[in-house]
Amino acid sequence: MSSHCNPSVVEDGLVFLYDVDDIQSYKGEPTVNLVGNMTKRFNNWNGLTGTSEYYTTSEGNQGVKVVTTSGTGGVQWYTNSTMYNIQASTEYTISATVKYLGGTPHPNLLYVRQYDGDGQTSESGKFTTANQKDLGGGWKRIWRTFTTDSTTTHINLQGYQYYSGRTIYIQDLQFELKSHATQFAGASTTRSSTQGLIDRTGTSTIDISDVSFDSNAQMTFDGTDDYADVSVTDLFQPQNTTDGFTVEYVYRPEANTSVVPIGNLDSTNGWFQAPISNGSLGAYLYFSTGGVVLSTDSSYAINSGIIGKYQHIVMVLKWSDTANSFIMVNGEDKTASKATASKYTVGGSANPALRIGKRGGSIWPANGQIPLIKIYNRALTAAEVLQNFKATKSRFGL
Repeated sequence: MSSHCNPSVVEDGLVFLYDVDDIQSYKGEPTVNLVGNMTKRFNNWNGLTGTSEYYTTSEGNQGVKVVTTSGTGGVQWYTNSTMYNIQASTEYTISATVKYLGGTPHPNLLYVRQYDGDGQTSESGKFTTANQKDLGGGWKRIWRTFTTDSTTTHINLQGYQYYSGRTIYIQDLQFELKSHATQFAGASTTRSSTQGLIDRTGTSTIDISDVSFDSNAQMTFDGTDDYADVSVTDLFQPQNTTDGFTVEYVYRPEANTSVVPIGNLDSTNGWFQAPISNGSLGAYLYFSTGGVVLSTDSSYAINSGIIGKYQHIVMVLKWSDTANSFIMVNGEDKTASKATASKYTVGGSANPALRIGKRGGSIWPANGQIPLIKIYNRALTAAEVLQNFKATKSRFGL
């Protein structure tokens, strides 16, 4: 099994991994696509003739190909029926993936007509060149956010293309109750809080219902109450490790505060946390028995100098072997203190098995991004840690 998007990353002993740059790991912000799969109707008018046909994408979703052949009128696509139960004075976002050949698309390629009980009230959500992302191969993701009128009760999603000799592909249409577009939810139309971020090892479920998202639908932690929980598994417990264990994560702080990017110490039967302090300690590993077993000193800590910059931190603990226990920060050994830690046993199973973004209820919440976490049930060597660092450093400007 390939558990990651980079083949040079160490796999032996890997028991947990998420990576938001891996499309197999980060599926996207939880959402509901209100329009469902793309079953649409078409018509021609004012002398423009054209054809339309449905096709299935490589992901199994439906799209449509529109070809305008002659004339100077237009061809229109629209939803089979108006969408009811739309909230008035509410922000929505419409998005689609398109490819157009033969010229620039009409601004009305993707837009919304709003209605109240007496008929149409307005048009909105028109495509503009500012709201697009180049996907390569001529494909673009286009979107528009708009607020419904105070009297709107239902809407119709529509699009026009004028002029002959144009070919347009439209797929992955999404309409959602969001202030920004999210990643396409697929044919299922719903992406739940446990489907948005996937543990690539296949051993755990990650719940991101309490995480924030920015305007690009990327995960972020707000420094107040954001966190993600990982389902119960005994793989993380000390008695189920071999010669030790390794915690690796990338953190980008947005505030000068102490944080706990990952741990489970406040949970029943929990046993570790891996914080970064903005005080006398920097990064350190803390056990429920034994206290601080690895640490940097204050020369590496959360401070104004690293705000807005990614930090790659790896904590390696080898049972009863301080010589091979260390902390590396951005590819350099920053270990300042070590305490001998013997392998021990915890009873039961921690729930959650891991908490990402803070310790327990509200202690040291993360403020920023945590785009990558790996956990191994063995102690990596320094060479293996450097291998992982080299495989990812260019992505984070390190």
